[in-house]
Amino acid sequence: MHEWQYYWYYACELAGGALLACLLVTVFWPGNRIRCNPVLTSYCMAWLLSTPVMCLLLFARQVKGPPPSNAICAASAALVMSQTHLTSTAGLALVIHVYTLLATSMRHRFALPSFLSIRLLIAIPYVVFGISSIVVGALAGANPDRVRRAYFYCVYDSDALNIVSGVYDAICLITVFYFEVLIFINFRREKRAVVANRVDPSLVWRVLIFGVYAAIGLGLAVWSALDWASPDADSVFATFALGMFVTFGTQKAVLERWKRLLFCSFARQKDSESKGSGSTTPRHPKRNAQTARSHKLPRFPFRNGAGGAGDSAYPQTPQGVGSSDGKRTQATVEFEATLDLKDIKRHRTRGKAHLDPFDESSDSDTGVEHLDSESPPQTSTGSIPLSPRATYQPRRQMESYEITSATAGDTIISFAPADSMVRSIPSYMR
Repeated sequence: MHEWQYYWYYACELAGGALLACLLVTVFWPGNRIRCNPVLTSYCMAWLLSTPVMCLLLFARQVKGPPPSNAICAASAALVMSQTHLTSTAGLALVIHVYTLLATSMRHRFALPSFLSIRLLIAIPYVVFGISSIVVGALAGANPDRVRRAYFYCVYDSDALNIVSGVYDAICLITVFYFEVLIFINFRREKRAVVANRVDPSLVWRVLIFGVYAAIGLGLAVWSALDWASPDADSVFATFALGMFVTFGTQKAVLERWKRLLFCSFARQKDSESKGSGSTTPRHPKRNAQTARSHKLPRFPFRNGAGGAGDSAYPQTPQGVGSSDGKRTQATVEFEATLDLKDIKRHRTRGKAHLDPFDESSDSDTGVEHLDSESPPQTSTGSIPLSPRATYQPRRQMESYEITSATAGDTIISFAPADSMVRSIPSYMR
C-alpha cells in the first residue's frame, strides 16, 4: 500500500467527522430555530460515530510499527466490523421513514405499523451495533490469535463472519435501493399532494441523492465480503462521511445559521473596535416609516386634463390636484380601509395551490374565489370596502357588450361580459 493512502484515509475520516459534528452542534444548539428530522439526525450521528471507530489505531498511535496491544486491537475489530451494520441499518431506517412520510401525505392513507415508529427507527440501528460489537468482541477475546491489524484498523480473521457481515450489509442496501425507487416514483406522481401536506421536498431529493451512495456502498459490501482488508475499498468508503455532510448538511437553514453566527461574531469584533476608537455610529439605522407604509396603498395616475370627447364622463378635479391648469400629481383611491393587492393575490394563489389533485372536478379552480363572482371581492378578513361613491354590479346583470362602470374618486372601475377581452379600464386609458 502507498503512503498517500494513509493520509487520504484519515484526512477524509477526520474531515467528515468534524463537519458532521458541527452540523449536529448547530441542530442541538440551545435557542436556535432549526428543526431537523429525528431519523435524519440519528443517521448523521451514526456516521459521526464512524470517525472515532475507524481512527482508533490513529488515536492510539499504533497505525504503524509493532503490532498493537491485544485489548486495543480486539476493541478496534469489534467496533469496525459492527460500524458497517450501524450505517447500513440507519440508512435503511431513513429511507423507510421518508417513504412513510410520502405515503401518509397522499389521498389513500394507511395506518403506520408500530414497528415503523420514529423511536424504533432510531433505536434499531444502535441495537444492531451493540449486539454485533458484543459478538465480535467475544470472539476476538476467545481467539486472540485471529485478530490482526489490516492497514487502518484491526479485524477478526474469519471467513464465515466476513461473509455474514457482507451479506447483511448487501441486504440492507438492496432494500434501500428498492425504497429509493418507490420514493422517486411516488414523489414524481404526487408532488402537489406531498408539498401541500408540508413534507419538505428538499429532504426527498437529498434522500434520492443518498441512493447513489447506497449503490456504491452495495458494491463495497460485496467487495468487503470477498476481501475485508482491501485498502482500495477503504479509500472509497472513507469519503462517505463527507458525502453525507454535503448531502444533508448543506440545507438552507443550516447555512443561514452558520452565516448568522459568523456575521454576529464579526459584528461584535467590529463593535469592540469602534468602542475602542470612540466611534458612536449607530448599528441599526431607523427606517422611514412613511416610505415603508406607502407601498400598500394602490395608486392610479389622473388623466392629463386634455380636452376630448370623453371629458364630460369624468368628474373635474380641483385645481392643483390633477387638472390641466394645475400641477400633475398622483392620488390614492379613497377606500375605507387599506387594500393590500399583493396579499389578496397571494391569498387566492394559496387557495389554488392547496387543492387536492385527486378531487374529481371539471373546474380546476373549484373552491377558489373567482375574480368575476357575483359578490364583491373577498379578502381573508372580509369584503373590500369601497367608498360611498363607488358601486358594485355583478356580471350576471350585463346582457350586452357595453361597458358598465362605477366611479370611485377620479378612477373608473369597469366590468365587462365573459366573452369580452376587457376586464378593467382605468380612467387614463379611456
